[in-house]
Amino acid sequence: MQILVCIKQIPDMEMEFNLDRDSGWLDTPSNPEYKMNAFDEYAVEEALRIKQEFPDTEICVVTVGPQRSREVLQRALGMGADQGIHIQQENHTSSSQAAELIGGNLQDKYFDLILTGAMSEDNMQGLLPPLLAERLQLPVLNGVVQLEIQADTVRIKRELEGGYSEKFQVSLPAVLSLQSGINTPRYPALSKLLKAKQAEFETFNPEEPKTGEKLHCLQKPRQIRKGLWLEGDISSKAEQLFKILKQKNVLSL
Repeated sequence: MQILVCIKQIPDMEMEFNLDRDSGWLDTPSNPEYKMNAFDEYAVEEALRIKQEFPDTEICVVTVGPQRSREVLQRALGMGADQGIHIQQENHTSSSQAAELIGGNLQDKYFDLILTGAMSEDNMQGLLPPLLAERLQLPVLNGVVQLEIQADTVRIKRELEGGYSEKFQVSLPAVLSLQSGINTPRYPALSKLLKAKQAEFETFNPEEPKTGEKLHCLQKPRQIRKGLWLEGDISSKAEQLFKILKQKNVLSL
């Protein structure tokens, strides 16, 4: 079985970001830190668990981004993936552009299963899986919390709102977007990480695709609510909180 896992390098979301009015883009701090998108770690882990069940499975990870994004490929190999593909792009890449780049450059390769995280921590859109599936003309299911491979099909359980769920059986190949909590991602093994530092990745250097969209501007969200800071000792804060809740009819005492 051939599995492709789409992973993304994102900035550490604990950093403070400001907007550069001249460029209209983010002004990141000096020496910013980057990491693998946490949602994608679940996809890598699920691929590794499938490989434990089907030992002849090969896991390939792909990322789109600048030279530094190779670090997430190395981390994935440290977790246990077999090979990596780097699609070089220096500028910001939207979900539709990423889908076009992955689908266009890997269309000659065959994968039984394509796994992604539910979304990226920076954009939080969840658009890559359906856009990539459309590009490759494959079935796609989002919000997967359980999956089981059976011959040339995969049986999945996906999460719905309100605590409900639904089950599907999908023919392979297919694209699956995995929900966080489907598993517990493992830490990369030190020996594998050291080996991954020397790994050679298949690299593509395509031009930036034109997908009909253009980013016009970024802006910080407006403050729509004001917080109330309670001062004093614990007893005083408790009394203030009690009065506030009673005024808002939260308490009927």
